[in-house]
Amino acid sequence: MKRFIFYPIWEIDKLEKQLQDYESVGWRLSKISFPFIFSFERESPRESRYFTTYDLMGDYVDSMFETEQELLSHYSANKIEKSSMFCNFFRITCSKTISGEIIQSRNRYFLSVLRHRLFYSLAFLFPGLLMLFSPFFRTPSTIVIIMMCVYTVTSVFFSLYYAYGCRKHRLYMKNGR
Repeated sequence: MKRFIFYPIWEIDKLEKQLQDYESVGWRLSKISFPFIFSFERESPRESRYFTTYDLMGDYVDSMFETEQELLSHYSANKIEKSSMFCNFFRITCSKTISGEIIQSRNRYFLSVLRHRLFYSLAFLFPGLLMLFSPFFRTPSTIVIIMMCVYTVTSVFFSLYYAYGCRKHRLYMKNGR
């Protein structure tokens, strides 16, 4: 069975709970073929937990490599096969509970990822705003005006989306939902 499951990064715990629920009724996650396409195989129901990490492209200093190694060695986690995405999913079948330190480390890293994305979306927003004011200096064609508007609206959308995500994730880290 293949499923399209959209999840914002600040609600990754809900996705992990959803995957755990699927496994408890006999649908085991086998592969993630694109960012939101999850493949499941029918198996006997089991109690498993899922844990997600994230690899920000080009981030070699503050990456989650140590967390992933601890999941593999200390928790006997199985890494789910994936392609074309930055999230790594791990299935944990042992009865050990995941330490609060690992969860806090992941949450801090996710907030860092959201801040990076917000920064880049704002960086794309400013040229769009400048382009909107360019018609005052010369007369562009209609298609150029439409393209400028689409670019700016898209940049505003992503800026607001990641600003909302940063706020939600900060509140989650503060209150624990």
